[in-house]
Amino acid sequence: MQRILEKCLKFRVFIQPRKFPFTATSECRNPPIITNPCSHPSLLSTNPNPNPSIPPNKSTNLSGDGDAYGTPNFGESVDFDKEEIDCDSDSEEADIDDDDFKVLDLFNKNSSNGEEEEVVVVEERDESRHPMVRETCRLIGLRSEWNPKLEAELRHLLRSLSPRQLAAVLRDQSDERVAVSFFYWGDRQWRYRHPPEAYYTMLEILSKTRLCMASRRIFRLMIRRRISRRGKDFGFLMLSYSRAGKIRSALRVLSFMQKDGCSADVSVCNTAIHVLVVANRLGKAMMFLDRMERVGIKPDVVTFNCLIKGLCDVYRVDEALEMIREMPFKGCNPDKVSYYR
Repeated sequence: MQRILEKCLKFRVFIQPRKFPFTATSECRNPPIITNPCSHPSLLSTNPNPNPSIPPNKSTNLSGDGDAYGTPNFGESVDFDKEEIDCDSDSEEADIDDDDFKVLDLFNKNSSNGEEEEVVVVEERDESRHPMVRETCRLIGLRSEWNPKLEAELRHLLRSLSPRQLAAVLRDQSDERVAVSFFYWGDRQWRYRHPPEAYYTMLEILSKTRLCMASRRIFRLMIRRRISRRGKDFGFLMLSYSRAGKIRSALRVLSFMQKDGCSADVSVCNTAIHVLVVANRLGKAMMFLDRMERVGIKPDVVTFNCLIKGLCDVYRVDEALEMIREMPFKGCNPDKVSYYR
């Protein structure tokens, strides 16, 4: 028996047969010292969720490495300044071509000649003083001193908040980056999904900042979660790109909007004109207005006020006054903002 074992061992050394799952290899007998776990091939699994009891992309650990989509954790420090630098690196872009406006020619195919639907405005009560909202904001403020007990309390509050209360929590954050981190943290909770109002609120908050990468990431989450995109949501994304200095990226949102099947409205066109005026592209803004009128999208007072402001900024006051005089003939009377400049 011993001879047979010796021959088998000798034969195995030269042939090196395939290792089966339960074969004791040299690595199992003498495990190597791993200095970088992420670089070791034995730890790189093709299964993104080795534990079936934990759903993928869901983590309640605040000290982890984020989810598979690169979203940071709520408890860790997020380098949002780097995102702003990345946006600024593309600030000097090529000149805007007329092809960027051709998407307006297709808008009237998806909408009823650019006419806006009648919207019923419902007065919403202020939820910022609700006890649950205030307690949630208090726990968010203690994120640097968090422990499992506080995290469990916040997780329970998150599931108990109504959509309006969750939107109030996001708006009450003094720092937009904290609101983004809290949004990401909530999105990773087990068996929880943010309501659509949370996505809409986050896009509105980020439209006032230069965090264009966060806006784009949230918009991608909306597509992945199959949440309906409104026209104003595309406008918020355009404003975020514009504040970061990415004018071409802001205007490309129009093409993406048309591919997404979202109908055009005058508010999105006003946002595009505002982006062009702020970027000192007044000539392109006038071309955009002409393209709007040709496809049947009727400009409103906000459209003309944006152009009047742009004309006054470059000291073309006579043209601004001429535009004010022509407004009544186009079915739009000037308001006090029109004469403000």
